[in-house]
Amino acid sequence: MDGTGPGDFEVGVVLRVLGSPLLELDGRAQPLPPGRPGRLVAALLVARGRVVTDDRLVDEVWGEDLPADARAALHTNVGRARRALGTAAARLERVAAGYRFDLADVSVDADEFVATLARARGLVAGDPVGALAAYDAALRLWQGPAWAGFADDVAQGEALRLEESLLAAREEHAETLLALGRAQEAADELRPLVSGEPLRDRPALLLIRALHRLGSSADALAVFAAHRAALAEELGLDPSPELEEAQREVLERTPAPTPAVAAPVVVRASALVGREADLEQVRRLLTLHRCVTVLGPGGVGKTSLAREVMASTTPAWWVDLTSVTTEAGVRAQVAAALDVEVFVGGSLEAALEGRLAAASGLLVLDNCEHVLGAAADLVAWATAVGGGIRVLATSRERLGVPVEQVCPLAPLRLPTDDSADPDVPAVALFLDRARAAAPELEVTPDVLGEVNELVRRLDGLPLAIELAASRVGVVPLRTLRDRLDHRLDLLRSHHRRGPARHQTLADTIDWSYDLLDEDQRRALRWLSVFAGPFDLDAAEAVLGPDSAEQVLGLVERSLVVRPARSDDLDYRLLETVRAFARDRLEGAEAEAASLAHARWARDQAALARVGLAGRYAGWWGGQVERLLPELALAVLWAVESGHADEAVEIVPDLYEWGYWRVRADVLGWATMLLESGHPGVATTRVLATATAYWWMADDQVRATALSRQAIEAAGGEDDPSAYLALETAGDVALATGDLDRAYAVYERAAQHALRAERHSDAVQAVAGMLLARTYAEGPTAAELALLREHEGLVVNPSVRAMALYAEAEAVAADEPEQALELFARARAIARETGNRLVVGVSMAAETALRGRVGGLDDTTLSRTIEAVELWLGSGNQNLFITCLRNAVSLLDRLHLFETAVEVVAATTAHTPDRPSYGIEAERMTRAMNRARTVLGTDQVDAVWRRAQGLDLETVARRVVADLAGVRQGGVSAGD
Repeated sequence: MDGTGPGDFEVGVVLRVLGSPLLELDGRAQPLPPGRPGRLVAALLVARGRVVTDDRLVDEVWGEDLPADARAALHTNVGRARRALGTAAARLERVAAGYRFDLADVSVDADEFVATLARARGLVAGDPVGALAAYDAALRLWQGPAWAGFADDVAQGEALRLEESLLAAREEHAETLLALGRAQEAADELRPLVSGEPLRDRPALLLIRALHRLGSSADALAVFAAHRAALAEELGLDPSPELEEAQREVLERTPAPTPAVAAPVVVRASALVGREADLEQVRRLLTLHRCVTVLGPGGVGKTSLAREVMASTTPAWWVDLTSVTTEAGVRAQVAAALDVEVFVGGSLEAALEGRLAAASGLLVLDNCEHVLGAAADLVAWATAVGGGIRVLATSRERLGVPVEQVCPLAPLRLPTDDSADPDVPAVALFLDRARAAAPELEVTPDVLGEVNELVRRLDGLPLAIELAASRVGVVPLRTLRDRLDHRLDLLRSHHRRGPARHQTLADTIDWSYDLLDEDQRRALRWLSVFAGPFDLDAAEAVLGPDSAEQVLGLVERSLVVRPARSDDLDYRLLETVRAFARDRLEGAEAEAASLAHARWARDQAALARVGLAGRYAGWWGGQVERLLPELALAVLWAVESGHADEAVEIVPDLYEWGYWRVRADVLGWATMLLESGHPGVATTRVLATATAYWWMADDQVRATALSRQAIEAAGGEDDPSAYLALETAGDVALATGDLDRAYAVYERAAQHALRAERHSDAVQAVAGMLLARTYAEGPTAAELALLREHEGLVVNPSVRAMALYAEAEAVAADEPEQALELFARARAIARETGNRLVVGVSMAAETALRGRVGGLDDTTLSRTIEAVELWLGSGNQNLFITCLRNAVSLLDRLHLFETAVEVVAATTAHTPDRPSYGIEAERMTRAMNRARTVLGTDQVDAVWRRAQGLDLETVARRVVADLAGVRQGGVSAGD
């Protein structure tokens, strides 16, 4: 043990690291000692007064070229360093299992630089001249590369941070010059910056603007071209939008903008962000248990958390097990950390046992997952010998000893979809580390939005976040976000030191992957075909029977995330792990895994089709919503890989769900399938599903053609398998006003369903017959009777809601109050089951009814606004147009004539193949006539011409705004 103690410290000590490191003592500057003593002192200075363990010092000073007796060599070099330090020797102290260099009252030029830079940034918005002077003062502190002579090893991280700050300061200095109108000086400063940092966006952008302002357009464009070429060659990236905009300004000779120099938002910096609760939890558990294992996937921050716990615990010993592979190696590492001395004739085991029995403190075992058995034996031994040792272990898998208490470490909390809070832990960590890489980063709402999405894609894993944040300043945020999905190589550390498995995120995951047996590796690769969470049944469907143990084994190794709650059956892969595993799934194995997934998805869709037709359609609708990413992935893979026969089953099985929930995107999978050209895909059910898609998209010409093909594929209208094709043909005929055709095909569909005693299908078809009769203003008694005869046998809530809606439409003209009650009942049932179509058509029909005969009150206005907003952007263009037309009568009654004309004109322009008909057309004609009477023909014609060029969304928002204005001001217009 080193016995040198601290003496009386001198004052006025200065440490200069912005160049070759110098210690100024008593007014005399001296460099750090040469050779290993100097490396030792540098390592301690970088630690800024913190204790550096013997093992860490040996690693820093010798690297891989370890001496035969590392401990003796370390003590020898400590002595040499003290002799070289002279009067500062007393500051090099022996503390516990390591050394520290006391920096109390020591002035550090790097700190002065950071403080002066902060002052410049604080002045830049209000006093750019003062800011420029402060930038000058900060830059004058630099006498050469930071930590020169040590920047490639012991001081690499600190040197990189300072050099990054220097680059930012030089950029900001040039930008301030540019803002003050000193473009030539700015350009002179920026040229060497751009040359030295060809991948960095900001200096290139500033130089382009400076040259543009000087009139050197050709030079500015050359800078852009060179930067674009460097990005493409080195990173495969395109220039940022800001650079492309600067190029456009040069090309169009737009005056170069004056930079708006504003003070950057200061983001809180912390060594360990967002882990306060976890720290407290581990500390509490250590007071209750002899061994606590922090458990979690690679990159989640187990080591950082353990270091923070150790920093507040005395005495404590750190043991890094990364490089050991045997039980003897584990014991040797622990013995070295505890300063165990083995005397002649003794054994390491006996000496270590004696030390453990006498010691009291915290023993940290970091990275136990690859030596689980040896680590477990060591823990059991250490806690059984009677001493006061408590163990904190980090591992991706539990040790499995009786004294162990597991503390799972989850990824950092992520922002919600609409969060703009920079203090959310995952976001705070990213911003903290990004500002180290790019101090100029401004935390605007747009930046927060990009960061939110980025950290979500990174699962909140601290290592992934830190690696991504380190690329800020080189790669634009949006580009970084968009290229992460299958580019784990983008998450590469710039630091060459540190564990190899932390150099990239892929290395970190690979560390865990290498510890698996081949069956577990296969399981991990195959599970990557899932788009999201999966339960054990789904996993076994893909992996094969009796594979649940493999999944649970991956859970134990923190490669599969366990359910968050005890009642949750779903497991999942972190997105980063999924990308890693997917990259290793290739060739025939990839096809086999994807085919197994597609067949599982096909089976799920078949189950859902049956469930959606029954009493619990609402619950099954939620199941389909949950499984939709898997179903989408399966369909896309099947179409692209030549296994379209799997998608032929999945797509029409989702017809009911897509139809009732107004999901044109899902129904559109049928068009993708048909356009693929694969043989055998044009089945009756696929064609009918594609018909429904074009009906929703309001392309009734295509929908009509497809409906005919669907019926022909079934063998004609008399074939019972034509039911779905007949149903969709009826919908299209209703939309186009061919009411006789609509009635006929609905009637044929009803006949097929009644013969097969499929009551739900029969009632749905009869509801269509009733609507066709109602819209034709014909007698409806027979259809109403048939509907009421069978609807009591229907258990499917969606069909019951549809029947109530159709009945309401039929009685609306003669019994409006009863119709309003039926609309309300239909809407209530539909809402409970997630049936957006019936909710929407009921509201739209109620809008038409209230617009004609309802009171001009808040209820009428609110219901109409609600209906328009529901269909706005719903994906069903056909019923959106119907809803807008239904609002015309109300607009007419409220004397909102211009808006009424806009609605008629725009909906007419957008439906050349589907003109309004029947009662709807009569109402619109009546409203147009009233508008001409009040406004005059010339004004109506002018509004008509203007409105024909408007999109329907703009018109809908005008309707909503006008009705909201009337509601807010009180209804004053009348019939």
